[in-house]
Amino acid sequence: MIRRVIVHSFHSDVLKTLPNIDLDPDLILAFDSHLDVFLPVKSTVDMFPDWIRSAATRATVHPLIRRAFGDFPVLFKAEGRDLADLPRMILVVPKVSFIQHVSEDMEKISDLVASGSISPDQLSDDPLETMAKYLSEVLGIEPFVSPPKNLMKLVELGKAAKCILLDVDVDYFHEMQTECYTPMRNAQPGQLGWTTQAIRLIHKIKPQIITISETKIAAIKDPNSNFSKMINQFERMGYEVTYKMTFKNDEDAQQLMEIYREFHENVLKPLHHRQRFEKDALGTNAFERQLVEENEVIRQYFTHLSRPKAREI
Repeated sequence: MIRRVIVHSFHSDVLKTLPNIDLDPDLILAFDSHLDVFLPVKSTVDMFPDWIRSAATRATVHPLIRRAFGDFPVLFKAEGRDLADLPRMILVVPKVSFIQHVSEDMEKISDLVASGSISPDQLSDDPLETMAKYLSEVLGIEPFVSPPKNLMKLVELGKAAKCILLDVDVDYFHEMQTECYTPMRNAQPGQLGWTTQAIRLIHKIKPQIITISETKIAAIKDPNSNFSKMINQFERMGYEVTYKMTFKNDEDAQQLMEIYREFHENVLKPLHHRQRFEKDALGTNAFERQLVEENEVIRQYFTHLSRPKAREI
């Protein structure tokens, strides 16, 4: 099998590639400085027009990669299926990012407990441990907190796997903070990963497919960028590199991100905040009623918007 690197614009664009590659991994590794683990509801995703959908679903990617090669453990168990049939999925995320995400995501976990979607027995009194258990036991995504953990601790696991998918969001890397779409604010040396460490791991475990995303077009075109240096190393290792870019320039990508950010901050986030206070009064079908309301809000907001005209390069 030819080992391939496939470069995308947004992280969510990877989901369009996965159904079209001949791959049956028993290990999925993901590198990211974010926990893109928001659980999407298909009816809600479908409410977004095609032109904004990839920007709107960037925070949902890891669970959808998990489902592209199996399903969530909680659903496997409910259907009486053997968890051994699921490929193992490891999410490599810096500790500083993991901590930052816990406070916001704990509210979502509390909502899932209240709705009966997950059992309180699956949780812990420690928020960090609760998040780790939720990711592992409910979604089937095991967090590997690096830094500070050494990436080379994954070598033995990688060598034992028959087929590996490696998914890389470049904002995981410290030296690519100026070359990615969503850099970490005030990132300090030692808080994020480094490409040299990842390359060492890749050289030893030799994943069959590497998907890469969230790199700015300017960095891709610059032969002296840190991204280009990483790609050169992949090519020296024998990887075939292909590009499946959604955008021709960074201005178009950033414009879509800004349109969705305004919708999320000014419409969706206040809606979710209000719904949290109303859910008890809505009774047993609160989730369904609130989902209908959310879908209608999305429909109305984007009814009168159209995709901005692409800029000439």
